[in-house]
Amino acid sequence: MIMKFHNVLGFALAYSLMALGITGCETTDENSSTGNGAVAVTGDMKTQGVYTTLAMNDSSLDLPAGGYVQKSSFGMSEVPAAVVTGYGTYDQQKQVTLELTEADTGRSLMSRDYYASYGKALVQRLPIRLGGNYKLRLTSGGTELDNWQFTVVRTNGSGAVQVDSANSTASYGRGNFGIDIGPDNSPDVFDAYDNKLIYSMLNAVTEEASSITNEDLFAQRFPGKVVMQCNLDFQGRLTDPKILENTLDEDCAAVFQRALLGRSPYDAWPEDVRQKFGSDNRELKLTFSFD
Repeated sequence: MIMKFHNVLGFALAYSLMALGITGCETTDENSSTGNGAVAVTGDMKTQGVYTTLAMNDSSLDLPAGGYVQKSSFGMSEVPAAVVTGYGTYDQQKQVTLELTEADTGRSLMSRDYYASYGKALVQRLPIRLGGNYKLRLTSGGTELDNWQFTVVRTNGSGAVQVDSANSTASYGRGNFGIDIGPDNSPDVFDAYDNKLIYSMLNAVTEEASSITNEDLFAQRFPGKVVMQCNLDFQGRLTDPKILENTLDEDCAAVFQRALLGRSPYDAWPEDVRQKFGSDNRELKLTFSFD
């Protein structure tokens, strides 16, 4: 029996529109390349256009347009956020499109539509996992309003992690998770149970992957899978997960494993299922896919 379910990872939720606060003082930058209608005034601070600032976890602050410090280079632990400011009138919003691309490969990482309001700034946390050069492009009705370039440094336990310019024709995963159960020797009596089981597992994986500590982990990542073997008893307790195959990396596998164990115990087996199966334990082979 092979069962497969998919769910779109809530990247849009993880990177949803938020107002971000600023602490301390930052050195402003001057590398904005303004386009039609974009104006940079008050020294290095834009009052109209798009630029980057340092993303903050506190989303309770709602600063007016132009109130965010410009920053064009981000270190290992610094997360960039895009700021769109200076559009819309007091009685009408302006529809704009914000696109994020890798500057060296041209690969698009994000393209989203917004409604800009007079006197307010749109602030969007940017999904970036790899070090490299990036470009923001702001358009409206197909016309470029402004653009902005910035750099990001990223490392892991093996050193620097960089955009792979040599593999620029390959496409990143779109943020879809899938889970397969099987093939195994379980009778069809588990079909209805497995539908609910996969649904619960998929929700657990999605929640774990989009948490604040993992929200960039699946950005800029090529499709892959993690195959895991585990034991599920009749009370729904999942134990002894073992990785059989991994074409992503150890961090991704750890997210899947943590999500599975954190959600356990799952629903207990129906009594008729337990009786027909003839055992209190079932060995599962789970395949987690990302595309």
